[in-house]
Amino acid sequence: MAQSKKVFVFSKTEGHRHESITKGIQTIQRLGAKNDFKVFHSEDADLFIEDTLKKFNAVIFLNTTGDILNENQQ
Repeated sequence: MAQSKKVFVFSKTEGHRHESITKGIQTIQRLGAKNDFKVFHSEDADLFIEDTLKKFNAVIFLNTTGDILNENQQ
């Protein structure tokens, strides 16, 4: 049996915060449950390092705003 895919949902904001972020996270979690992929959510930009990111099959930037990643994280 193949391993489930893993998706990192990142929703950090610097400035305007979209009201839809919570609903967006919930929707992606439901899609994950329905389609056999795991969802990890965070607003911690310190996780944007190679050792962490290589654990995921995809990264979703969900309604992020502002300058959320430094040069190394980019």
